[in-house]
Amino acid sequence: MRWKIVPLSAIALELLSWASLWSCESPAGMALTFGLAHAAAAGTAAWGALGPLSPQRRAASKPTGLFLFAAAFCLPFVGVPAVALCLMVPSQGPTGAPEHFRVIEEPAWPETGGPAEALDVLGNEPLAELRQSKSAERRLALLLSTRYLGGDSAVRLQGCALKDPSDEVRLLAYGFLEARERDLSARIQALTQSLERTQPELRGSLHLERAQYGWELVFLGFAQGELGTHVMHEARAHAQQAVRLLPERGAPCLLLARLLLHMGETEEASKALEEATRRGLAPEAVAPYAAEAAFRERRFNAVRTALASMGPLSGMRPRLERLEAFWR
Repeated sequence: MRWKIVPLSAIALELLSWASLWSCESPAGMALTFGLAHAAAAGTAAWGALGPLSPQRRAASKPTGLFLFAAAFCLPFVGVPAVALCLMVPSQGPTGAPEHFRVIEEPAWPETGGPAEALDVLGNEPLAELRQSKSAERRLALLLSTRYLGGDSAVRLQGCALKDPSDEVRLLAYGFLEARERDLSARIQALTQSLERTQPELRGSLHLERAQYGWELVFLGFAQGELGTHVMHEARAHAQQAVRLLPERGAPCLLLARLLLHMGETEEASKALEEATRRGLAPEAVAPYAAEAAFRERRFNAVRTALASMGPLSGMRPRLERLEAFWR
């Protein structure tokens, strides 16, 4: 109630300043009286605009108060009455609390019985069906079945589901990807802390595992651009340490070769693959990457030799069979 009196007080002070123009005999006294009364009226009007606010908002609105004071003071006979009248106009607040959300029932998720049933649900072309199926329940079942897939296949399907028109499918896909990325980041952080506490000569396995998680973070698309480049350089450094600290194992050399191939360093990758073979790693594990390195170096006879060392591919995907037939 007391804030409603402030505009009236401002108008009264402004009227007093007007009266001083006729009541004072000397020009100096008239100017001084008018200036003080007019400034008091402008200050009262500006104070009335900020007074009803909370202390926090009042502190944040000081520039607004200064602007109102300057506008009222610099416009004699008009400024103060205008500000005071604006304060006297009643303002209507919100009639009711706005509805920020609505409560809906949680939808029932389709269940999958396990890996075997999940493979039946996925079928032969799950990515195409996820994009083209008109049934939201079918797309949701496909997405739930990706829990039993590993590596890039699951992430590719879940990434495609982020563009699904159904809210349930998009939210579930985002949850899967976020959980996967969070798990990888937590493991990398835990391994980094373990490396700091472990003696240097015993860090070989930790370096290898740290490089594997870094490579997986990039391979699955969670680290891209400059971040991906940084993660790759870190993974390469850890893989090189694992190669040095685990001289009898070929797995660190193979991982280092994969990292180098991804970074475009084909010659160094070929050397790492040769070292992996020398350390006794199975030719079937080295051959695909040796074929890729040879293809990049345009050594096509070496590509045929590497593919031949992989053995028969009759039990693998038809695309690999066609690839082997092409290079015969």
